[in-house]
Amino acid sequence: MEKYTPKKPWLAASLAGVVEILITFPLENLKTQTQLQQRTLSDCLQQTWKRRGPIGFYKGLTPWLVCAVPRNVTRFEVYEHVSELLLAEQRKSSPASSSLSSPMNFIAGLLAGMAEAVVVLTPMHAVQIKMIHDAQRPDPLFRGFFHACISIPRKEGVIKGLWCGVTSTTMKAATTNAIRFGTFQPLSEAVQKRTGKNRLEPHESMACGGLAGAMSVVFSHPIDTVKSNMQSLGASKRYRSNFDCVRQIAAEGGLVAGLFRGVGVRFTRVTLEIGLLFTLYDQFGRWADSFEV
Repeated sequence: MEKYTPKKPWLAASLAGVVEILITFPLENLKTQTQLQQRTLSDCLQQTWKRRGPIGFYKGLTPWLVCAVPRNVTRFEVYEHVSELLLAEQRKSSPASSSLSSPMNFIAGLLAGMAEAVVVLTPMHAVQIKMIHDAQRPDPLFRGFFHACISIPRKEGVIKGLWCGVTSTTMKAATTNAIRFGTFQPLSEAVQKRTGKNRLEPHESMACGGLAGAMSVVFSHPIDTVKSNMQSLGASKRYRSNFDCVRQIAAEGGLVAGLFRGVGVRFTRVTLEIGLLFTLYDQFGRWADSFEV
């Protein structure tokens, strides 16, 4: 079945990204705390509530909110553009093709993830993780997002401060987006074939997106743990490389336990995030299309 593509992917992606992050960010906050501080989820939950109340779970939100639009626009625009090019190539050998094959979807998602990571995700995560890490100090250094954006490159340099962890971030984004896009489309087509409808209902889209997101967590979480530690405060002095970071994580908490720290809360968050993102992208896209003359 033919895949639906919004007439204005940038608008659908922007709206979907903002709404999604407002709903799921508290889980991202808790996940990052568990990865950085060698503490349990319940301990992070209790300490955050005790110190700052409900607003504490949104500490570090600003960079995500500011970057929600460019991040999702980059991801979906690159994916849609690459998909068009790959579909044109696919039709040379299979003229009847109306949608990308799973391997082609995997490649389109891979390239979209790489672009998203290099352009937006790395500096966004660097600021967000440092803000969350800093917030746990008795005397925080950063007064807010824009102060952090100025202070980090001033203290650590632009590349080391904002593009630290770019390798692990790109690996993670490429892997997760390849799995998510490569899984969501065939799942959607299977549901449409079963129901006989030419589009998914919102709950069906949530289920397909959630499953795609859950699968991406299983394969990418060790990379995410390394990325979070490589982007923490003082990481440029503490870790010589990604491999050195893995070695130190394994020495402190064991290889498997250390690399999969925070996987439960990330699994919950990403399942909800990707389910929402694909569903909202479709709904906002059709809503925007309805205004076309």
